[in-house]
Parts: sequence; C-alpha cells; structure tokens
Amino acid sequence: MSRSNKPLPPHGDYKRYGRGCRCDLCCAAYSQARHAWYKGESAVADLNFVDAQPVREHVLQLEAGGMTRRQIGLAADVSSNQMSQLMNGRPRSGLPPTRRLNKTAAANLLRVTLNSQVSEMRLSSIVAQRKVQALAWLDFSQAEVATGTGLDAATIGYIETDECIIAADTHERIGRFYESVVSRRSTQGWTHRRAVAREFAPPWVWGGRIDDPAAEPDWSIPAPPGAVVSSARRNYVSAGDNDWVDAEFVRRYVQAEFLDHGMSLPAVALQAGMSLDTLRTVMRGRKSSPPPREIRAKTARRILRARFDIVVLGHGNTVDAMASRRRVRAMNWMGWTHPAIAREANLTKAFVAGISTGFRSTISYQSHLAILRAYGRLSGEIGPAIFTRQRAVRAGYAPPMAWNDQEIVRATGRPDWGMEIRVPEDLMLAQVRFLFMLGASFSEVIKITEQVAEIVRLQAASLGVGLF
Repeated sequence: MSRSNKPLPPHGDYKRYGRGCRCDLCCAAYSQARHAWYKGESAVADLNFVDAQPVREHVLQLEAGGMTRRQIGLAADVSSNQMSQLMNGRPRSGLPPTRRLNKTAAANLLRVTLNSQVSEMRLSSIVAQRKVQALAWLDFSQAEVATGTGLDAATIGYIETDECIIAADTHERIGRFYESVVSRRSTQGWTHRRAVAREFAPPWVWGGRIDDPAAEPDWSIPAPPGAVVSSARRNYVSAGDNDWVDAEFVRRYVQAEFLDHGMSLPAVALQAGMSLDTLRTVMRGRKSSPPPREIRAKTARRILRARFDIVVLGHGNTVDAMASRRRVRAMNWMGWTHPAIAREANLTKAFVAGISTGFRSTISYQSHLAILRAYGRLSGEIGPAIFTRQRAVRAGYAPPMAWNDQEIVRATGRPDWGMEIRVPEDLMLAQVRFLFMLGASFSEVIKITEQVAEIVRLQAASLGVGLF
C-alpha cells in the first residue's frame, strides 16, 4: 500500500488501484479506465488511417493486369514490408492482412496505373557507369549524384569504378538524373580534375550514343563552346611514376570527396592501397614538418583511384560482415558454391563459408571489398551447383533479385519477397547437364530436378509469393 498521507479513494475507483490496492473492484475500475483511454487515443489515430480493403482490391486489379507486387511498390514508393502486410499479413505469426493503411501509402497506391510499371530486370552497369563518369567530368561529386538519384554514395562509387550487375531501377534513376543536369554545369572543380586524371569520357565524345552498350567514345569530337577542359591529364596521368606533382590538389580532393562526406582516413588508405602513415604524411605532414608541397605521381594516382564507400571501421580496420553474408548467400541461391566464390574473390573456402554461416561477425575491409567485387560479377549469372542452390532455398536465403542496392547494405534492410520467383530454364539445363556428367540415369535426373522445383514452390508458398 502507498505511504501517502492523502486519504485513499473508495474501493472501485481506479485511483485506488494506483495507490496499490489490488482488490477485484479496483482492478476492474482500472481496466475500464485504461480501455476508455486507449479507445480515445485510437480515435485520434484513426484520423491518419483509411480502410485497406479498397487499396487491396486496386492492387489485385493491377496484378491481374500484369504488374508484379514489387513493381507496384516501386511505382507507389511503398516499402516491400508494407506491401506484404497489406496483401498477405504475417503468415508466420498467424496475423491476417492489415485492415487499415496509412493515408499517404493508400493515396500513392491508388494513383498507380498499369502505365506506372517499373522493370525488375538486372542488367549490366556499363551505360550507368558512362553517365556517372560523365557527370564526374562535369564536376558532380558522388555525393551529389547520390542525392539526385536517391541512391547510396557507396553504390554510385562502385558503379563509377567497376562494371557490375545493377537493378533496372538503379539504371533508370541514374539515367533520369543525367538527362536533367547534363547541360547545366561544366566547371573545373576537384571532381572534374579527378575525372580527367582517371581519363573519364565527357558527355560530348559519345556523339549521342551513350545509351548504346557497344558504342565507343570518339575523342576527335571537339568540345562544345563553354566547356572546361582541364590540364590535370598532363600533370597526373602523363607524368612518370617517380615524377613530382602538386600535392595540394590531392589533399583538397581527399577532403572534398571523402572526409567531408563521412569516410574516414583509414578507409581512404585501404581504398587507395597504401599505408595509413603515407596518407597521413600527404594530408598532414610529419610531426616536425608541414604537409609536402609535391608528391610522387604514382602516389597521387593511387589516391585518385580510391572509391567512396561508407563503412564503419572497427579495431584493426574490421567491418561488420552482415552485407557480405547477404551477398554470399544470394550467390549460393544462384548456384555458386563457396569454393567458386572464394576463387572469384581471391579468398579461402573456409573464410567464405564462415561468412555465410555467421561464424565470422566481422571481417577485414579488404575482404569486404573482395566479396563486393565477386557479387558484382556472379550475382547476375547462373551457377552450376544444383545442391548448393537446393540447400540455399531450403534455408530461406534471399536471391539477388530480392535485394536492391540500398537494402542489402542497411542493417535494417529486408529482402523483397513480394516479387515473383521462378526456376530459370538456364539453371535447370545446367543442373541436368551436371547430373548426366556424374553418371546419373534419366529417371534419377527427372526425380532430382522435380525435387528442386518443388522446393522452390514450397518456399514461395510459405512466404505467400506467386510463381510463374
């Protein structure tokens, strides 16, 4: 009981429950008061929600017209988690589809038509890479391109430097931003000088064929009037390895392109492939001397080739293995074994297996980049390992098609199970050829391939996913 000097309210008053009484009358009064309070709060909350049934029917009509659930969510800017709860509820928790939906999400979904379709294809980044490099030539930094496209700066940096497989939505975002700004700016800032030092092609040398993957830049096309042409090529590209070049440009470049956007100096050193002490000397000088006025051309080129990548470096330059684990498991889903991934990433088989199983919670930054490069090359191709894929599907691993370039690196990211999944014909044919090579009979091949298809079908059904 409470030690307050105030007189106790009578039994049956919820306030007496707050003073410590737990008799039946006081408990019932408290329960009624609490129910009334929640009812009043929910009445206010109802103002921000609408009935979900009309929205659900509209989504079903769009699906009947040929759109997939992922395409509808992308067109309406509604997360895959919201779409899944709207249409399927939470089957694993036994919860039905939601009865109410946020007003904004409902309005966005109702505005989607069959003409709002967004492609789910994954394709080569060669055209997007050209456009990002051309934007760098126009002095658009990776952070500015990321802001204009709604993507991560690390994704833009990866596309700029490596040819990989990207989502069609990423390709379209970069294309729209490029078309909107390509004729607006041509300045001689640090990003432009870096682009010239790396020999990126400016927009006009493509002759209007930048969207043609087979096109080659025509360097004989003259620059349009007003275009800035930098002399950094002579200073940083044509110079010999041991020639001395201006160090102030390199310092300002590192500050503007990396440090100002959250990337640490140790991460820049790892990206540049040099020791942290060397980079610190370039940036700050030694204890008893100021920063150098000139550095070797080979050192400048290493720094200029560094790629922007936001990671949290721990002790010993380690990073969280979550993103790498998702990428390894997605490659397993495509039929790539741990030894195959290890060969592509130049790592050991046991190390890759430790990432996939969760045994390694942190890995070195170099290993993080190696897995990233391997994923860019293998995620869009079908691997030959039928049993690896079988185990990945049974374990519930998400395929590359379920991840976009932003969700896979976020700690709160979730795969999009609202997409439609099928067993690709190329994969089935590769599995059949592999089994025949092992000496399996025709009946055994038929039995095993049917089992694989059934596993995928059961996995999709348990998650409420449609099949082709």
